[in-house]
Amino acid sequence: RLDGANSDTAGDYINTVGKDELVEVLRELGEESYAVKIADFIIENRAIKPIETTFQLRDIIYRAYPAHKRFGKVHPATKTFQALRIAINGELTHLLKALEDLPQFLSPNGRMLIISFHSLEDRIVKQAFKKLADTGGYSLINKKPIIPGAPELAINPRSRSSKLRIIKRTI
Repeated sequence: RLDGANSDTAGDYINTVGKDELVEVLRELGEESYAVKIADFIIENRAIKPIETTFQLRDIIYRAYPAHKRFGKVHPATKTFQALRIAINGELTHLLKALEDLPQFLSPNGRMLIISFHSLEDRIVKQAFKKLADTGGYSLINKKPIIPGAPELAINPRSRSSKLRIIKRTI
């Protein structure tokens, strides 16, 4: 957990969140195509019995997915778990704050490297780095993100969605 003072758990959240908020979190933070159906299944199931384990939640999400979409290389629950993690930890807020503070902490000729694993994170980093480069005093080391090649993917398949961006302070 990024904020140790926050005692809310994913279990608390999933068992109390309203449908509209849950759909928004799944759509916006998880880019989940089946957000409404997943939210409906979660709300129906928790009305019968609180969701207490990640296995229960995983199974609920799995059942919400259309049968022909359940067997891809990524588990159907992946986007939902990611969205919940981002929402509960306030990850995008922390990322924005870190990028906002970057100018005061990066020394001249210092470099900041950020690896993102989600398109929302990458978009935020890309825009922040571009803004800094456009204002002067910073240069983008790589115009396009560095992505894993075949050798990296062979030994570390989880790196498949990672993107590395680098900026350098020039003054």
